[in-house]
Amino acid sequence: MGVVMLNDDQGKGLSGKETADNSLASTGPTQASDSLKNFFANHWQSPLPVLEMSTDFSRAQKKATELRESEITLSAELTEKLRNLSNSTQTSLSSVVLAAFSVLLHRYSRADEMMIGVHNSALTETSEARNFLLPLRLDFSQNSDFSEVLAEINIAALVAQTCEMEQLIADHSAQNAEFQHAAFPACFAMENGKRQGHIRALKQVGVEIGLTLKNTKTDLRVSFTYDGGLYESSTIKRMLQNFQTLLHSITEAPKTLVSELHMLSEVEMQLLASFNETEAFFPSDKTIIDVFEEQVLRTPDNIAVRYQDEELTYVQLNEKANQLAHALRACGCDRDSIIAIMVNRSMEMIISVLGVLKAGGAYLPIDPDAPQARIDYLLEDSNALLIITKDFLLDKLIGFNGEVFSLDSEMPVVGTYPTTAVASETAPEDLAYVIYTSGSTGKPKGTMLHHRGLCNLAVAQGEFFELHEKSRVLQFISLAFDPSVMEVFFTLTRGATLIMAPSHELKNAEALTDLLEREAITFFVTTPSMLSQLPLEAGPNLEVIVTGGDACPVPLAELWSQRVHYINNYGPTETTVSATGWSSRGKQSLPNPLPIGRALQNTEVYLLDSHLNLVPIGACGELYIGGAGVARGYFRRPELTAEKFISNPFRPGEKMYKTGDLGRMLPDGNIEFQGRIDNQVKIRGYRIELGEIEAALLQHPQIKEGIVIASVDPIGQKRLVAYVVTEQPVRPAEIQAFLAESLSDYMVPAYVINIPSIPVTINGKIDHRALPSPEDVNSGGDEVYVAPQNDVQRLIAEVWQEILGVKQVGIHDNFFAMGGHSLNILPCLVKLKPYYPTLTIQDFYKHPTVAELELRIAQDAACEIALTQFEQFIVQTAEGAAAGKKEAVCRLKLQKPNVVFLTGATGYLGSHILHDLLKDTDAHIYCLIRPSKDVTPQERLLETVDYYFGHAMAEEAKERVTALSGDLTQEGLGLSEEEREIVYSQSDAVIHCGADVRYYGDEEHFQQVNVRSTEQLLDIARRREGVRFHYVSTLSIMGPNETDEEEYVVTEGDFDRGQTFHNLYCETKFRAEKLVREAIKQGVLCTVYRVGNLVGHSVTGRFQRNIESNAFYQWMKATLMLETTPEDPNYVDMTPVNYCSKALVHSVMRKDTISQTLHLCNPKQIKTEKFISIVQGLGYSILTMDSQDYMWWLFQDNDSPKHHEALQLIFAHFNELNTEDPVMKISCKATKKLLAGSNIVCPEPDRELIYAILKHAINIGYLPASKHWALLETLEAKKQAAAYTQAKAAKKAEKQLQFV
Repeated sequence: MGVVMLNDDQGKGLSGKETADNSLASTGPTQASDSLKNFFANHWQSPLPVLEMSTDFSRAQKKATELRESEITLSAELTEKLRNLSNSTQTSLSSVVLAAFSVLLHRYSRADEMMIGVHNSALTETSEARNFLLPLRLDFSQNSDFSEVLAEINIAALVAQTCEMEQLIADHSAQNAEFQHAAFPACFAMENGKRQGHIRALKQVGVEIGLTLKNTKTDLRVSFTYDGGLYESSTIKRMLQNFQTLLHSITEAPKTLVSELHMLSEVEMQLLASFNETEAFFPSDKTIIDVFEEQVLRTPDNIAVRYQDEELTYVQLNEKANQLAHALRACGCDRDSIIAIMVNRSMEMIISVLGVLKAGGAYLPIDPDAPQARIDYLLEDSNALLIITKDFLLDKLIGFNGEVFSLDSEMPVVGTYPTTAVASETAPEDLAYVIYTSGSTGKPKGTMLHHRGLCNLAVAQGEFFELHEKSRVLQFISLAFDPSVMEVFFTLTRGATLIMAPSHELKNAEALTDLLEREAITFFVTTPSMLSQLPLEAGPNLEVIVTGGDACPVPLAELWSQRVHYINNYGPTETTVSATGWSSRGKQSLPNPLPIGRALQNTEVYLLDSHLNLVPIGACGELYIGGAGVARGYFRRPELTAEKFISNPFRPGEKMYKTGDLGRMLPDGNIEFQGRIDNQVKIRGYRIELGEIEAALLQHPQIKEGIVIASVDPIGQKRLVAYVVTEQPVRPAEIQAFLAESLSDYMVPAYVINIPSIPVTINGKIDHRALPSPEDVNSGGDEVYVAPQNDVQRLIAEVWQEILGVKQVGIHDNFFAMGGHSLNILPCLVKLKPYYPTLTIQDFYKHPTVAELELRIAQDAACEIALTQFEQFIVQTAEGAAAGKKEAVCRLKLQKPNVVFLTGATGYLGSHILHDLLKDTDAHIYCLIRPSKDVTPQERLLETVDYYFGHAMAEEAKERVTALSGDLTQEGLGLSEEEREIVYSQSDAVIHCGADVRYYGDEEHFQQVNVRSTEQLLDIARRREGVRFHYVSTLSIMGPNETDEEEYVVTEGDFDRGQTFHNLYCETKFRAEKLVREAIKQGVLCTVYRVGNLVGHSVTGRFQRNIESNAFYQWMKATLMLETTPEDPNYVDMTPVNYCSKALVHSVMRKDTISQTLHLCNPKQIKTEKFISIVQGLGYSILTMDSQDYMWWLFQDNDSPKHHEALQLIFAHFNELNTEDPVMKISCKATKKLLAGSNIVCPEPDRELIYAILKHAINIGYLPASKHWALLETLEAKKQAAAYTQAKAAKKAEKQLQFV
């Protein structure tokens, strides 16, 4: 929305008149002098500042403006003080409040410049004859006092009263497009008419927050108008309290500097202080070696370190480290000596770290894979006494002047030294390690960390991360990056085991998945980018996952937090690894964005403005960190140390670290990260100074100018883009290779773009908006574009275009030259694997062009692109035939509901119930959908319908389905009062299909979701006569009791058989069904549906999205992978989801189902032996073993990744392997009787049904195909084609016979 003129003849404006549209109206000739014109011409000079306040909800996800109000009446005392200030300064009351409002916005936003839309009523306080918004520009960069801000506003008000402002604004708009289209996120107005007029005008100019001053004879009121799509009401209420405190401060001393005016009340100050009450015990008088040696005494025989087949106990590790310490002492190592360590991942790496510390030195880790220039710089800048390394790395140390200590040649000598500890005088404040981080001047800087901070990290903060003596910790992070400190010392001070592995196993997602399982890892520190590549079932023993280094996407964290304790960790290197942490423990849902947590033990975190004032809760501030972990400073960089490590004003005598990170404090003490102040970014978890890359760029002889930016690609991943101005044309690949010589791989830009000159704005700053995006230029390398020639090439090219975000991909374009890297490969594989199952990550490196990859695929005859058109036609025909059968229900009494309230509609069964309600009734359906910040409930619901049933059904659902935002865990189901009234007053049927179907979790959560929700939904049926309640239960609650024979039958009439429950799901579903049965006795119209083992659609075989989480499909996959199964006397129930939903919806319309319990499962169950026999007939080789032999065989040592994966999958089936348990058979007599005469028939669990189920699971890449599966599919297709031809001929003959 541009600058808006609010004219009397065009609608109501801010003071009650009609509002204008976007056009700028002229009101006659200007009367302003040239000097007055020049005042505002300078005032409105481009570029115009845009105010950006921190918000509770994302601007990008906001659908529409929802203006709301929050109002307070100022006290009589404060009102009098404001009137007195107005009189003493000879300014209007509105100018005083407007000046205060601008200060509030400045302090909340950190903006030194801002533009506020001020209604003329606030400037003149006269009649409404004139009606416009004045764009008022304010500059706080000089930190003026309040009286100066007030004077500036007063001048603008006086000028506005003497000018024809409407014409002046129109003239300036005609000359300046930016001005014409300016928006006003903040507005100010006086109450000079009806309030509604103000709201409409504010909405038109894109307001996010506005203040209206209501000045009456009796009192003074302040009303905040705000966008409810951006702000919580609680945030605005706190802002109003801050505003009152600010007004008091202003009236007490109006000549106070803006930065020194008080905004925080005593209550808020105390609350902020409480967030930093983090004191906890740690041995502040000891070194990390003291703590380690105490652990050795506690757990001498525990395994401390493991590398492949090598292991060291705590005693053995301590003795070897002692021997190395003696040797290092002999080389001159003492307190604060810097000893470099450059070794590959191995036992020696950990021995080296401990040996250096025991000798009194500080270790400097250097990555052997770092560019030679970086290795040279680190050794030179650190003035390292010596370097511990290996023989194969010696050629990297040619320029090093210090002593070289090669473990290969020195270890025999080291072995002759005593195994006892070295006499040490190391103090807690002495250096423990030095780590180099990216530097803004182009050179990395060494951060000096001491033992005291390391002891706090290991002992006190380690409690938050829940490590214990049985933990198995993967050493995943490179030793050159500080999260490795956490991995090593969390482990070695708790008696746990540190698992080392070769680097190649840590960089490949498939190899890492195997490693996590093989080594039974329980504690894993990683980056979000790597975590996103791992399958959700990776690491079956994982207990805790910690991510840091970059923002973790909420959906990713949400997935993993359902399986493990997930921790989001934040902390600069300068504060000893960790400063804050957010834990998923006890959280039912995750906030978006994910907070970085609260201050950890013995750490203080402050959010301050540029003048070191605490900012209010919810406002943006810079993160400053104090406490035990603050580093000593930067090595040999006193100026930078003084700049970044400053005196802590809240704890005299202590230092705090100025992070350069932005964040805002949330009301619960958690912190929301909001990016960097400076030019530093994080890519793939690594902290990078763009200036360092730019400095390296300018070393290239052909590059005159160069800048580097971090941008986001079309799939949301960060990437570095370099823009260069060169003397002569230089190939991008050449520049990337040049940078790789001196920079780490993650610092080499994914794109290098040649431009004629660096674009700048009018004030000389780089104009980032004018830089071309990689998607707008051809970044495919230097090859001539050749279009894809066949279907395979086209598919690969389309996937690469989508993932890499480029406009076109030729068959000779290189994947990596176009900006691809290791993190892009996995998304490509996800899209290509369903068609080419044998593709691997390595294929992208071996065959980096479309043409080469297509040739690789062509060589594999087993690859198939998709179902043929004919097969799709057969499936559609089969579905049509089933739907077209005559329904013989004329004798059945059906009572179709008019309004249905459905829970669980986005689930597998619930979505099919919704589908059949739409097909078989005319009802309007209200669906309870759990809210999400990413999508609206309606969007989530329609996306589910579209996924399972196609776009046409989703369009139909738009007309007849209403998604209500709610939550089964909440009282009142999380519905608003209005929505609850609609449901209670209109619903004539409730179908409760929602539940938490996991077996384990928090008991209170299961009670709320599965039991309490049922109780609340029953109230709907109790409230109005005739409302029916349909409860979806499960046959899993009907387990055996102690008196059951070898085989027992469960009928619809059975319920409480004295059965025991082994998981929370069955237990809470039993309690919920008990509530429903009690309601039936009280006269409530209820029906219970016990659902069996749901499988895929009977025709297409299509199953739920998260197929990998289903226990039956897991068992099938494990059996097919192991090619072995135990003798199992149990029955297999296979209930196609389409049969189950059709039977349920049909029953919903039947009066004779009231008070009934129905079993919705396959009436015919087959023995496991029969099921295996049918699968064997589909080409699978499966050996049946005695169950005890099977269990013995299953747990034999087998290092095969395939065996380990299958073992993980089979866990859920273990309870069914006990042949001594009674075997359950399910009776469906009541259901069969009910469905007699309808066209609803459950397919038998025969070869046809099992083939359909397997086929779908194979096509999506979940189940392995049998050896001759492709041949089998061909035969099946021919058989279906023959059946179709035969049926078509029979139908034709029948028509001819009828004609005759």
